[in-house]
Amino acid sequence: MKRALIVLFAYVVVCAGLAAPEAFAHKISIHVRTEGDAVFVDCRYADGKKVGQGEIRVVDAGGVEVSRGRTDDNGLYSFKVVRRDQYRILLDDGTGHRAESRIEAGPPDVGGLPAPPPARPETDVEAVLESTLDRKLAPIHARLNELEGRGPDIRDILGGLGYILGIVGLAAYFRSRRGSR
Repeated sequence: MKRALIVLFAYVVVCAGLAAPEAFAHKISIHVRTEGDAVFVDCRYADGKKVGQGEIRVVDAGGVEVSRGRTDDNGLYSFKVVRRDQYRILLDDGTGHRAESRIEAGPPDVGGLPAPPPARPETDVEAVLESTLDRKLAPIHARLNELEGRGPDIRDILGGLGYILGIVGLAAYFRSRRGSR
């Protein structure tokens, strides 16, 4: 009877461990970055797969929809904003999984007035430098977003099972030593 319970427990642990990556695959992450009045959205599942053809809705702080569309096959979507505001980005992948992200974005002008002229010549250089850095660092941001969302792989699962079996083995060893005294 004891042996049957141990075998059943081991079976449950193995099945739960192998099913864990499937559970992680359904969590969706939305990564957002801005460049001036443009907003770029990258949507991925927790295992790093891209959310292709997911429905995106962008809503401002007043609840007014400012953009609607679908991600491309790489999980990317972009839109432009006309005023600085808080925006909610809502994603529905079409299979019932949803995610939401919030961001403050907008062009540099305030209250519909044009941006003031630069106070010093370095401002133009700073703007060009910032734009260039954003463009050059975009692939690094994309790679970091990809690595951030990874769930456990088979190596992690087997390693965890090895730790559990090792602890159970140590407990059995010390229990048998105590019983032989």
